[in-house]
Amino acid sequence: MIDVSYFKERFEQSQAVNPDGQIAAIRQKAFNDFSKSGLPTQRNEEWKYTGISSLFDKEYNQFTSELSMPDISNKDFDFIRLYVDNHHNEIVFINGLFMPQLSIIRSDGLTVLPLEEAARGIYKEIVREHLGHSSMYI
Repeated sequence: MIDVSYFKERFEQSQAVNPDGQIAAIRQKAFNDFSKSGLPTQRNEEWKYTGISSLFDKEYNQFTSELSMPDISNKDFDFIRLYVDNHHNEIVFINGLFMPQLSIIRSDGLTVLPLEEAARGIYKEIVREHLGHSSMYI
């Protein structure tokens, strides 16, 4: 099994930056589950044809919202935009972070915001009711 101490250190740093109660508790449970099972290896049936060890010979920088984003404008996205009509929404994420200044929300009833903000704001009851729960339809 690959040593997960690196991930534990990064996780603890992340929890210190975002200590929100409900979300932090869900993150903690997920990390505890990860710590028990460890990283998958080719001995795990679902991963037997997927080698991931090369991912761990690099140093990664964890992106946080405190880091500055590159100077990107809507014009930088023109080459990938799908111009079907003027009724669709375009939601932009960079490194997993929602970018409202680059997104185009045209639907009146649609609200898009970061999960942490939703959990602290007027949607906190909805987040509390649904986050960390899943349903499976068979």
